[in-house]
Amino acid sequence: MATLTVAVPDELAEECKRLFANVDQDALVTTLLVDLLGRV
Repeated sequence: MATLTVAVPDELAEECKRLFANVDQDALVTTLLVDLLGRV
């Protein structure tokens, strides 16, 4: 397992926290990264 640190604007971080409050954030980020890598 690896740790990934990404700097994002505070507004974006707060909006993501609000939108995905009831979602497993690790699973969400993993799913999005896998999808992104599949597109590249």
